[in-house]
Parts: sequence; structure tokens; C-alpha cells
Amino acid sequence: MKRTRLTGLLAAIEDVYGTEVVPDPATDGIQLEEHIWNSIDVDYLERNTRDTASGNRMGRNVGGQPSGRFAKLTAVVAMRGSGVAYADAARPEIDVLLRAAGLQGVVSPAASTESVTYTPVDEDQESATVYAYSAGTLYKLVGCRARITSISGPAAQFGRATFEVWGQLLEDPTDVPLPQITYPAKGVKPPVLQSAALTLDTFGPEFRSFSFEQNLELTPRPRGNAPNGHAGYAITDYDPQLKAQIDSPDKAVFDPWTLERAATEFTWSFAVGATQYNRWKIEGGNGQIIRVPPEEDSGFAMLGLNIRCLHGAVNPAFSLVFD
Repeated sequence: MKRTRLTGLLAAIEDVYGTEVVPDPATDGIQLEEHIWNSIDVDYLERNTRDTASGNRMGRNVGGQPSGRFAKLTAVVAMRGSGVAYADAARPEIDVLLRAAGLQGVVSPAASTESVTYTPVDEDQESATVYAYSAGTLYKLVGCRARITSISGPAAQFGRATFEVWGQLLEDPTDVPLPQITYPAKGVKPPVLQSAALTLDTFGPEFRSFSFEQNLELTPRPRGNAPNGHAGYAITDYDPQLKAQIDSPDKAVFDPWTLERAATEFTWSFAVGATQYNRWKIEGGNGQIIRVPPEEDSGFAMLGLNIRCLHGAVNPAFSLVFD
């Protein structure tokens, strides 16, 4: 009997796209919040089934060889800091996944105020080799790129980041026991969403939940001259948005309908944590409300704000900061 509880993830940035870099269990572990056995999916760009080929009886003909094998998985991780002063060699635990999701991480080494800031890049995005261990099986993925499907947290819980990771399967899954993985941030408790600060322009609403979605487009590249007919994945666009459920305010205090109707742009931020090197925040300079659905929480009137995160002349669409 193989146990799904025995799960682990290793990830390392590739020097050359799609070329394996063997991740080290001593330094490259990413601690997961959920098992990945049920989320791992191996498939092909083309099954070449020949379903419509003619024949002399009902049913199907012999299919062709499938091509363009890939794998995808969902990784859920805690939003937390490193617990130590940030440096190039001491980044947040999810650094590799963030970089594979088209973000550039810049370390600010100023003594006593060290931080890492992640922002989107339009060209030369990085890729990763990922080793996924689950139930005594190892899946090796190369040329991995990822999308942040959500960074979210209900009130009184800690935040979680969910990544959808896509890559080419380097070889058939193999029977491999879970290695002894070292998680550098294992002793760091993720900050809980209490005394957290959601700020929309100058308004700081009371809120029930928060979610950020990267809405990244990952495009497969079928190519006839590529091994297995698959040249990997390209990041072709993104449309980040944040959603928050807030207590319905008086319009004199905050009027989202007027802001929506006027397409007003405003600064926004969401900050969690009070302990240095275990704080994180998402912020942007050009938020624009695109929808204000009325909602309810146990009989209390709420508003569900949907805000599109735009890039400005100077500002990136969003920044994710660990400090």
C-alpha cells in the first residue's frame, strides 16, 4: 500500500530552458500544504487516435503514436517569509515557483530592512525543473512554467498560494522513495490574517476574505522539429485581478459604483504579518474596479469587489513583497 501522505516537491531554476537541473533535497524543497497525488496529470498534446478513419465495421481503428507528452500538477503552499534576513541565497520558500510564473525577484540588501520584491517581466522569463514525489513515485518535469491561480486567505486563517505547474515529463514515472527533504522555513509559522491591512486608495475596509489571481496565459508550443513534438510552454499574457469581500460601506465613505463607472484608477495594497522577515504584501498603483456584486455573510451585507490590476507608465501591474 502506497501512502499519498508521503509527498514532496523539489524545484530548481534552469540555466537553459527545458534542460534538467537536478534539484537538491538539502536546499530546493518546497513544503506543500496539500497532497499532490490527485493533482498530477500526465497527458499528450496530440493523442492521434484516428477516430474518424474509415473501416468496415463500427468502433475504432488502431490509433497512431501519441505525441507531445506533458504533465501538470497543483502545488498549494503557505504564504510565509524565510524567517531570516533576505539575500540572494536566502529567499522565500516559493521563490522558484514565483520565478517560473513569470516574476522577477529583486533582493534589497539594505541592512536591517532586507526584502525581496517580485514583479512581472515581459521577456526572458525563467523556467524550472520540478521533481514531484508522491506515493512512492517520482515525476520529473522540465521546462516548467507556472501560473498563480490564487493567493488567498479568509479572515483568521493563514494565506495560501496555489500554483498550477506545467512542464514536459522527462521520463516515465519511476518507483522512488521520498528522499529526506530539508525545508529551510519549516519552523516559520505562516502569519495569520489578523490585523491585516487591505487598503483601497485611502479607504481601509473591514473584510471577510481576499484573493489575488494572476490569470496568466501559458501557451503550449507544438513543433515538428522538437523532441516528442513539444517545444515547451510560453507565457503570452496576464490579467491579474484581486477580489475581496468587504463589509458594505456607506457611499459617503467609499463609493465603488462611482469608481467603476468613471474607470477611476487608484492604489491598492494587502499586507499580512507583523514580524520582520515573515511579512508579505501585494500592492499596485493602478487598480480599477470592474464589478461590485452584492453578497451576504451570515445576514450581514457585504460587497464583493473585483479589481483589475493594471500596469501604469511607471508602476508594474502588481508587486509581491516579502520583508
